Amino acid sequence: MARRRIGFRHLGTLGFILALAGCARREPSPETTAHADVPQRGGTLVLGTPEEPELLDSILMLSKGGQLINNVLFSRFVVYDDSLRLVPDLLTEIPTLANGGIAADELTYTYHLRHDARWHDGTPLTSADVEFTYRVIMHPDAGAESQQGWDVIERVDTPDAHTVVFRLKEPYASFVSDTFSDEDVLPRHLLQDYLGAEFRNAPFHRAPVGSGPFRFQEWVAGSHLTVTRFDAYHGGAPALDAITFKFVPEAGTVLAQLQSGDLHGFDQIEPAQALVVERIAALRLHRTPSLAFEHVDFNCVHPLLSDAHVRRALAHATDRVAIAQHVYEGAEPARADQRPLSPYYSTVADTALRYDPAQGRALLAAAGWRDGNGDGIVERNGKALRFELCTTAGRTARERAVAVLQQQWRAIGADVTVKLYNPAVLFGSPESGGILRRGAFGAALFGWGQPPDPAGMQVVYGSDFAPPNGQNMGRFEHARLDTLVALGARVADPARRVPLYREVEAILLHEVPSVPLVWLVEIDVMTARLHGFRPNPQSGDTWNAHAWWLTSAL
Repeated sequence: MARRRIGFRHLGTLGFILALAGCARREPSPETTAHADVPQRGGTLVLGTPEEPELLDSILMLSKGGQLINNVLFSRFVVYDDSLRLVPDLLTEIPTLANGGIAADELTYTYHLRHDARWHDGTPLTSADVEFTYRVIMHPDAGAESQQGWDVIERVDTPDAHTVVFRLKEPYASFVSDTFSDEDVLPRHLLQDYLGAEFRNAPFHRAPVGSGPFRFQEWVAGSHLTVTRFDAYHGGAPALDAITFKFVPEAGTVLAQLQSGDLHGFDQIEPAQALVVERIAALRLHRTPSLAFEHVDFNCVHPLLSDAHVRRALAHATDRVAIAQHVYEGAEPARADQRPLSPYYSTVADTALRYDPAQGRALLAAAGWRDGNGDGIVERNGKALRFELCTTAGRTARERAVAVLQQQWRAIGADVTVKLYNPAVLFGSPESGGILRRGAFGAALFGWGQPPDPAGMQVVYGSDFAPPNGQNMGRFEHARLDTLVALGARVADPARRVPLYREVEAILLHEVPSVPLVWLVEIDVMTARLHGFRPNPQSGDTWNAHAWWLTSAL
């Protein structure tokens, strides 16, 4: 129930999201529809991704690379389809007030599981697995990345093997869409001995047994991970024999392997690479308006960046229009972490942090920062405004973006050192030395996958959600915001929610724990031999991999 590094029942936001999805609808080319009515069984698809996950467990760690793989290994209650409509996976139907799945007081939710769901070892998937997974998430020593939304549950009842009843302590606005939509249901019979502090260390997370359309085969660290068809999948046996996920962090290597055929596709290529790919007849580009945005997070407990005046000054020195046009070609400048079409967008964002280096210099001067020795760098109390700005290595746009920011911030007197990290290091767990989760940074450029419902903001900005308890990487604290995001996550009435989140946005624009940069357009590339591929900005592009198939030739 959190943002991903990269059931919403309220029509205001859902309408905005569906409108966004509608912008991405394409008429398939004749090449991609050839033989589309005659699926062919067999073949291995080699799909590249820039990010290798640390673990294959969405409860412990949400990431874009992990999502692509977990989508095919595990099952969930619900997923968003490519039009961002909520559809059932493990459920026979989605609970609603109309079908009785949601009680009138919105405190009791009844879920009915499919009877044909099986774990990859043949064991039936039952309500006992669901109840066990809930206990894993809530165990204080298990290390779940977030308990938001789960902490409103008073108890879980399992009246039979295929019925799960959640009884809530208070209403939770997006309970249906959040419950087991990001989190995978886990096999109790394989993990019950690891409940508690040993959960993170379970070998299962490196060789999982899931219930999705493909089963785990092998994981060669630093190279690839392969999954194979699971014929007993409750959604129908996939057509592909296997999918190999290759970990390719270097942009130049991606192009070379796409051209040679060593890769059949790649998840989210760089905009500049699209110009080359367009000339390769065997490949097809898929452009999809994204729910993800690139941003800079400030470490709010850093000695130099703990002052909101400094953060606000740096925001004023950031030319987002230039970065969108010249670095992220085709992207839209981001004024806030809500899109302008969203009912939660605050119009204050239109002017609050406009590009104005003179205003940035004035804010620093008012906070006591002066260039005393004429070297162009401001100082206060004998310390220069000098810190590190980090991002992922191998992503051309991000490497260019931090170089541009380095120049823009230098113009107001900040001396920034750029640091590039392998994604596994930047996004890793505290135990593995992860830069963000240890707070070992000054500022960091990366992306958030914005969920359709803003309830996830609590995990990103709430004071109680700094790692390892959530995704507040910048350790931002603000008492009023804490109150607002906690209330917004529980209020169901859209008329009451809108002013809450607009005030949240106003606080973020004033305190500036992060600077939104651009809204992305996801550019995926796939072999023209692949059919059934339907890019999905929320659930991940592998959400329907069970329906993919390959032709033997173009």
